[in-house]
Amino acid sequence: MPYMSAYEHRVEKRAKIKGRQEGRMEGREEGREEGLREGKLCILRQVVLSQLGLRFGPLDEQVQQVIAAGTVEDLERQIIAVLEAKSIEDVIGSAKH
Repeated sequence: MPYMSAYEHRVEKRAKIKGRQEGRMEGREEGREEGLREGKLCILRQVVLSQLGLRFGPLDEQVQQVIAAGTVEDLERQIIAVLEAKSIEDVIGSAKH
């Protein structure tokens, strides 16, 4: 191990501390973003399930599973589709295949 002066040790220590702090900040930001994505999915699922339930009555397990597996794009499309749908199949039909 090469010789390091006290000054070099302090500089290295500060760099490590700064690196850890930056890593923590990045981790927190990633966690926040993931939480927002999950929260949005949860809300969209609830909206679709509520709309379908109000419009067509109780939903069977298969319909609930399709909604639970939906992406943000699927769910946003279903929220709009339910407005003109004549059946549940009109809303989730393409998602089942």
